[in-house]
Amino acid sequence: MNSRSYTVKEVTQLLGVNKDTVGRMIKDGRLDAEKVGRAYQITEESIKRLVKEGSKNK
Repeated sequence: MNSRSYTVKEVTQLLGVNKDTVGRMIKDGRLDAEKVGRAYQITEESIKRLVKEGSKNK
C-alpha cells in the first residue's frame, strides 16, 4: 500500500510550523522521513501519528 509523501514545505503548511521545527521533528524521531536527493519526504502516516500523539498530550 503506497501512502502519500509530503515535502518539508508541505508539512510546514499542514502543521503551521516553520521548516526548522520540521527539521527538529525529523532529527529527534517525531517524524519519519526519507532523504531523496537533497530533500526529505515525510510519510502521511508519520504526520497522522504525530498529530494523534500531540492531541493525547493536551
